[in-house]
Amino acid sequence: MPLLLAVLLACTPPTPPMPPPAPPVREVSVSGTARINVAPDEATIHLTFEATATGMKKSHTTSANAVQAFKTAVLALGLPPDALELCSTTDNPNYRWDSSNRVVSYTSATLLNVKTPDFERVADIVDLAVASGVTAVDVDYHSTKMPEHKKHARELALAAARDKAEQLATGSGAKVGPVLTVSEGGASTSRGYSFGNAFGNVAQTELSESVDADGAIAPGTTPLELTVTATYVLE
Repeated sequence: MPLLLAVLLACTPPTPPMPPPAPPVREVSVSGTARINVAPDEATIHLTFEATATGMKKSHTTSANAVQAFKTAVLALGLPPDALELCSTTDNPNYRWDSSNRVVSYTSATLLNVKTPDFERVADIVDLAVASGVTAVDVDYHSTKMPEHKKHARELALAAARDKAEQLATGSGAKVGPVLTVSEGGASTSRGYSFGNAFGNVAQTELSESVDADGAIAPGTTPLELTVTATYVLE
């Protein structure tokens, strides 16, 4: 038995040595933010035509007549029919808030949008709406090419992140290698009137033209901000 054990031990191959542990991967995580001012190329005029009367038919008819008068007038300006968008029409009762809770009147409202790329027509459209009996007006200036602007902002943000990573790597005596991960935060916009750049110093900033040829401030410039976070290997 001792002889058999000795033979078995002699035939057992030696255990190979464990490989040395892999060196830890050095990496750097940075974020890059792009902020651009997007000039609008379209205006949307939101209009509400509202009428209240003791009978629903009368309130509805009064509101509808005001809308029709406006449509006729605004199309006479030369706007295409698809520039007008009917959003909703409602007829709601108004109650006497006492023990009876009786219906005392009805309010009919029609919401209508008018879109135009010609900003000089906005004032004319609003004036026609007022003459037709509009009860609420809101003008929104915006860009119809926002996806393209977001793509451009994303490129700027990625370049800003790479530039920041290279600065940090150089200061640490290393070089930036391949990217390990990259993610994007939600893009944010803030519509309204904008007079110049209010963001201060940022890594990447590009301003769209916000002044007309005659020197007037273009309405509705939209600040667009987009942030990406990237992790790179340090070599």
